Amino acid sequence: MSKADANAETNRFSGPRVTLVQTASTTMGQGTSVLLQSRLRIFASVLATAMLVWIVRGLFLTGSAYLLLQITALVVMAALAAPLWTEHMFTRSRLRLLELILVGVTLVRLGAYGYLVVSDHLAAGADLLALAEVYNTTIAVGALIVVYGMLIPNVWRRTAAVASVIASVPMLGLGALWMFNHAQYVALRSVVGRETITDLALALVISVLTAAAGTQVIYALRHEARVARNMGQYQLQERIAIGGMGEIWRASHRFLARPAAVKVIQADKVDPLDQGAASSVLERFEREAQATATLESLHTVRVYDFGRTDHGEFYYAMELLNGFDCEQLIERFGPIRPARAIHLLLQACDSLAEAHQLGQVHRDVKPSNIFLCKIGLTYDVVKVLDFGLVTRAGSEETRDARLQEEGMAGTPAYMAPEQVLAVTTIDERADLYALGCVAYWMLTGHTVFDIDRPLAMAVAHVKAPPMPPSRRTEMHIPKELEAIIMRCLEKDPKRRPASAQELAGMLLACETRESWGSREAGDWWGQHRPLERRADSA
Repeated sequence: MSKADANAETNRFSGPRVTLVQTASTTMGQGTSVLLQSRLRIFASVLATAMLVWIVRGLFLTGSAYLLLQITALVVMAALAAPLWTEHMFTRSRLRLLELILVGVTLVRLGAYGYLVVSDHLAAGADLLALAEVYNTTIAVGALIVVYGMLIPNVWRRTAAVASVIASVPMLGLGALWMFNHAQYVALRSVVGRETITDLALALVISVLTAAAGTQVIYALRHEARVARNMGQYQLQERIAIGGMGEIWRASHRFLARPAAVKVIQADKVDPLDQGAASSVLERFEREAQATATLESLHTVRVYDFGRTDHGEFYYAMELLNGFDCEQLIERFGPIRPARAIHLLLQACDSLAEAHQLGQVHRDVKPSNIFLCKIGLTYDVVKVLDFGLVTRAGSEETRDARLQEEGMAGTPAYMAPEQVLAVTTIDERADLYALGCVAYWMLTGHTVFDIDRPLAMAVAHVKAPPMPPSRRTEMHIPKELEAIIMRCLEKDPKRRPASAQELAGMLLACETRESWGSREAGDWWGQHRPLERRADSA
């Protein structure tokens, strides 16, 4: 197949990527905005009711002291919150701004009123009443923190940050008194001792922790309720894996007896204020689904369906795999025999060869993406996973495309030098370098460079010569196999095998002391009975 034909074939399957991502992002944003606007209505109502009750309380207990301040705060809050009850849908950024303004108005009211009343009591010599007002303000601030945490949808970190700002108000009031009326501050400290301040501060800290924990619990419950729905024709049954970008659920088709694994994006884990991050996650998720769907190799995980729910969540359904990945294989059972390594590598080559023929470069070949499973009566069947970083062969790898939330697009222990440098075009030979690193891991139980720091690891792939695998293990490694691995690990892509097919041919010609086939694989699986629990990397 020519490159033009391959590109046309890929485009036939992939469809309008950019349009689909933008639509999904909009839908997800609208879903979050609807929830946030609804919660802000409740939040504003609670705050306004509390202010009204406080005004009525003041009229009966303290007369009309600072009544204008409290009424002004109530009117301002009502004016700000009134648009929330209209049919107009605000953007998420506008709603977040309104949320902070409502909190700010409430804090100004609490802080100013508390400061003025405490100052009046101290001037009148009513130190105990001043102390009581300090307690009242602290209680009101603690209540605001808890109400905010329970009502406003957030990630727990943002709740903790906002709650911490709210919790600082009583201490800021004491600081203001110390700065502007030191004599009254000294009088207040005579009744508000260090133990009292410590107790009040501890109560506020507990309020912040309660709000953050409550936010996390509510998020988890909301997430569980959301994904419990049908995803297209699939009913989610049990979560079997979780990762930074998504979750994998065991699922059943509503009409077919075929089990499936459904990958669902975790939209709520994306910073709601960072539209760029949300679009990036959605684009990677869509790219993974559509790139995988173009591949028909037995050794690529098969995608059944791909779609988006009414609430904007992306999902795709794939075959349910029973087994474990190569990373788990070596960590649990140690390095494998050369014959078995060749058996697994040949299957990975089959998957990558088809992807490369269609112009796709995986860019994240690593042991955790080489999955071993049982298909029918056949054991040690390899499935290549996670095409989330796939790119077009020959595309220019820019620094911006390479940088992700955690650093680089790829895994440093298995990145080709050209991926690290990001100065040359990336082609299929980058995947062959990574596959050489995987072979090294299979045979030795070590990465090519045992370095803890990711950046130093990446630099080593560019500059440091790799040690032959035979020097890292006591197991016999055929010279031909070691030569193949070392050729895959060449710094210069031109010195590596030219294609996955060429690498497969070299592996087939490699002689080993032992053989490995379906009988040996069946015996091994029967003896070790590995856990069968994963379907894909999340």
